[in-house]
Amino acid sequence: SFNIEMNTKSDKISISEVFNMNEYTDNHKKRIDTITHHIMAILGGFMACYAVLLRMDFIGNAQTSNMIYIVLALLGNNLLEVLIRVGGVLLYMISTIFFVLVKNKSSIDCKYWSMAISSVAIILLSIIPENFNPVLALYPIFFAMAFQWNAFPGNKEYTSSTIFSTNNLRQVSLSIGEYFIEHKQKSLEKLAFFTGTILCFHLGVMI
Repeated sequence: SFNIEMNTKSDKISISEVFNMNEYTDNHKKRIDTITHHIMAILGGFMACYAVLLRMDFIGNAQTSNMIYIVLALLGNNLLEVLIRVGGVLLYMISTIFFVLVKNKSSIDCKYWSMAISSVAIILLSIIPENFNPVLALYPIFFAMAFQWNAFPGNKEYTSSTIFSTNNLRQVSLSIGEYFIEHKQKSLEKLAFFTGTILCFHLGVMI
């Protein structure tokens, strides 16, 4: 009976240790994901600023404004601009489709793919002439940022974009409101994550 009790106690300790180890591993992965996420937000800010400063104030990280310009070009009967901008939309979509294929078929982590794609995009941006068509010049950004958006969706707990800031600002505001109501540490952790993402994005703008 004594041996059975000791074995049972030992089993309980062993199981507890396993849970503690899993918790430590999860927290470690979460910290790594957060750091990586914030680093990629710097890249997102850099890409956005490049487009605004050098390509007629046109942000290449998203497609909302591009699709609006497609409608305006249609209304203005500017077929060439329509085709160029539709090409940008299609490239953005192709990048997202490519992400799905890589995620399901490649043995290499999508994050490494994203870093490689962004590196190639930066090289291409550096050799595109200044007087090149501004939308065509942003094609590398369209592809790279669409892939990055999917490859770096946040950490283990929060979903956050590294290529634009509107939803991150929304989450910062929600976190402040939630803390005023609930006074929970969780709200402060959420606030810190999204604030960090916004600050890193704009650090990329400064670079």
